[in-house]
Amino acid sequence: MGFTAAGISPSTVTTTQQCPLGFELTVPNGDKGFQTWVYVKSAAADINHGDVCMINANATPYEVKETTGQIGMKCVGVAQHLIANGSYGFILRRGRADYIHTGGSVGAGDALMSAASGAAATATLSTAAHIASIIGYAEAADADTTVAGVTRMTCAGVISCHPL
Repeated sequence: MGFTAAGISPSTVTTTQQCPLGFELTVPNGDKGFQTWVYVKSAAADINHGDVCMINANATPYEVKETTGQIGMKCVGVAQHLIANGSYGFILRRGRADYIHTGGSVGAGDALMSAASGAAATATLSTAAHIASIIGYAEAADADTTVAGVTRMTCAGVISCHPL
């Protein structure tokens, strides 16, 4: 996995800011292409692995919280590890994600959109609001996963959240 010249990797989480909010780090991911990570601050509550994240307020686009529904252009990325409330770290903006939090009933190949409680849900491609909130697709059906003691329904997939 890549890191910045200052030695900050995508998995670095700290309580003090280590680089500018919005800083992007692109790293190779083997035969799965590249991943683009964006540096953010958790603004409203802990962000867990797989949480789909959105801007907390329009004036602070890189202070993020879990999604509250179909949010379209306000999606910033998907967390791949815990970022405690008030802490700083990277979330995945583009590329293959090991963890995408779902509400269940996601199948392999389904288009994924942002949904409530930081989850992704299957998008209905005939619904304009769903299309506007698509963040990627599922590589596999969702199943329970446990990371750092937190168990939740997730799937692997490829995401591409809109740049701000």
